[in-house]
Amino acid sequence: MVKVLVSETGDVESVEVISGNPALTQAAVDAVKKWKFKPFIKNGNPAKVSAKFPLNFAFGDKIIDASVPRAPDSSNDAKPVQLTGVSRGMLIHRVDPVYRRRPE
Repeated sequence: MVKVLVSETGDVESVEVISGNPALTQAAVDAVKKWKFKPFIKNGNPAKVSAKFPLNFAFGDKIIDASVPRAPDSSNDAKPVQLTGVSRGMLIHRVDPVYRRRPE
């Protein structure tokens, strides 16, 4: 789970990790910093806003494209990021996190 501060232009200003596996923290932060939002409008003017987002990681063979409709598949544990509240419909570019395993 991350908390994101979005600027008046829709760029991600900062990312704060709220919870999750520490091994995945850097991959999550790197991905979310590349996201782009439509500017949030308050009283007719662009405004900064913060929102919380869950991030889900999956093994490479379990990655799904959330933009492609799929039939339910109980064998696939990966789920797309679900946006709620004010963030719904405002995200215009999302980069999925990539976890790279360190060589042993």
